[in-house]
Amino acid sequence: MAVDSTEVETAYGIINQSEGIDLECLASDLSLEASGVWREYFPGVELLVASTHQRAYQRDIAKVLRLNDAKFRDANTTTEERARVLAPVVAEHLLRGWRGITVGGQPLPYTKAKATEILSDPKFHRLYDFVIETARAAEAFRRQREDVATGN
Repeated sequence: MAVDSTEVETAYGIINQSEGIDLECLASDLSLEASGVWREYFPGVELLVASTHQRAYQRDIAKVLRLNDAKFRDANTTTEERARVLAPVVAEHLLRGWRGITVGGQPLPYTKAKATEILSDPKFHRLYDFVIETARAAEAFRRQREDVATGN
């Protein structure tokens, strides 16, 4: 189906922009922001990621940044060092689970301690970045089309 220039394809289907977009299409699902959404990180691997818009996350990240202000201002501090400092907060509030990760062919159960260990390891910096980017992505936490259509 061809889409003309006033139409845009979204998670809610094709929306005609000349008619405007219902405000509810822009709303966040606050329960999803807290509980998280499953996102594919790698074929067969999914991560359960919550939003950065949780008060507890914002409080704890602000505290860590405040306690490490000098380190974060130091131009010699590497991205890996910063991630190592922030990893416990990311594991506590943002990375809520995983599916499909194995070690030696055996499923690796999710724990906050294991998540912190992985997120602190520089060789997993892309996984850390994925969690942060997903946690910040507004579209990941928008209300689903059925919720908007039914007014829930």
